[in-house]
Amino acid sequence: MRIHISNLIGNAPIRTKFLLISVIPLAALILLSVMTYRTVETLSLDEDRLDNLYRAQKSVAQYMRLVVDLETGFRGYVLTEELPFLRPYGVAQEGLVAVGKDLESRISKDQLQQFKIVQQLVTQLMREKDELIRAIKAGHKTDAVHYIEAGRGRALMVEIRERMMQFDQLEQQ
Repeated sequence: MRIHISNLIGNAPIRTKFLLISVIPLAALILLSVMTYRTVETLSLDEDRLDNLYRAQKSVAQYMRLVVDLETGFRGYVLTEELPFLRPYGVAQEGLVAVGKDLESRISKDQLQQFKIVQQLVTQLMREKDELIRAIKAGHKTDAVHYIEAGRGRALMVEIRERMMQFDQLEQQ
């Protein structure tokens, strides 16, 4: 086969030889350009996925910090009955809504189902605490103290953390 191709090229007119000399590097350049473009495109997609993963993990961490702030603000108010301690509680409530929406926009359907469960637990936690805050304001602090002593809020917090760990594991997969 080699002899046949070299004979074919060797017997070709000079014009054909010059054409081949210019076409071969051009074809190699085009092939290299296509391969480079595809590699850069793949790298860009991978970078976008990694960036989205990072932002989702950052939102998960922020969401959990807000849940802890919610609990801390509530406990501070129960102990002191001073309204300034409810400020972190209120800020956390507002932040949970915003961070929750951001997180929902970044996650897959499987993760969304898991996160919806977490949101329901957080809503339940807030509902219970709002009810107890109203009771304290009405002069029934013992209800809130019993709630804390019984560990009902802590149990919800533990379940929320466990669900968020499962969510994080789904995110990493």
